[in-house]
Amino acid sequence: MSEKRVVFHTGFMKTGTTYLQRSVFPGLADTTIHGLFDDFMQDADEVRRASSIAPHEAKIRRWRDVIARDEGLDLFTWEGMVGSYLKNHCDFSQLTDYLRAIAPDAHVLLIIRRQDALLESLYKQCIQQGHSVSPASFLNWKDGGFGPFRFPGSANIAISTLDFERFVSAYEAAFGPGNVHVVPYEWLRAEPDRFYAALSRCVGQPVQPVAGTGGQNVSLSRSGARVARVVNRLYRMPHREGGLIPYRPFAGAISRREPGPGKTALLLADLPFNPRGLLQRIMPGKGASARIFDDDVTKAIMQVHAAANRRLDDRLGLGLGSLGYY
Repeated sequence: MSEKRVVFHTGFMKTGTTYLQRSVFPGLADTTIHGLFDDFMQDADEVRRASSIAPHEAKIRRWRDVIARDEGLDLFTWEGMVGSYLKNHCDFSQLTDYLRAIAPDAHVLLIIRRQDALLESLYKQCIQQGHSVSPASFLNWKDGGFGPFRFPGSANIAISTLDFERFVSAYEAAFGPGNVHVVPYEWLRAEPDRFYAALSRCVGQPVQPVAGTGGQNVSLSRSGARVARVVNRLYRMPHREGGLIPYRPFAGAISRREPGPGKTALLLADLPFNPRGLLQRIMPGKGASARIFDDDVTKAIMQVHAAANRRLDDRLGLGLGSLGYY
């Protein structure tokens, strides 16, 4: 039996989360996974929408009790625990307080990704969630520079927020430096042995790759993203009034259904009400066609983060320079 351990896999988005949750984590020995198959994601989402964790003591006690009953590894996995990118990660601190209240001795798995690629993937996610903003508006890019977060406003982010050094330091202050495991997403393909070795150290047991999985998600091309920005305006979205077509009316029922014929039927019924899948098939992004940001924007993003990335690398020895982080 594995030694008792709690791990919070907190983020970031677009760093292989689906592959880990569906293919890698279920193969771990003596492990109870939270987030995918219970109410943890819903509870954490309610916490990050609140003004403080004080009203959520019952949730904290509940998860403490769950951990106390379980043996082996309790693995909590939800990329939203690092905060909502559409809220500029302003809920990160509150969520970290919540996690620490649940398990102060937990280990934290934080998978990072080069900020230029991460922001481009987040922009595509924003479009796929029904927003219609341009890349420049999303990045607050104007006159060769990046502006502050606009809140309230349309979907946007202050790119300086994605300072990984800040996130790592906050986790180290909450859980201790030895319990924070930072893993570059790029290792998954460039140095897979190193990637899985880092996961193994975090969870306290061997982690093995799963053959035939871990492929890249289907992406939108640049032209597909432009079309999506127009098509999205036809749909009624939770974040926008107007629109003629309901957006994903079966999404709630799908999330509550266990895998099986019923869930498959709901997924098929939902397809006409979600432009994402159709556009990905008609105008998929592959290689250079998947890039949406202009070269000058991409270069400027990495210039903003180069110094902090280097400092983090000097401290942790991750080899970020060779991966293009600075």
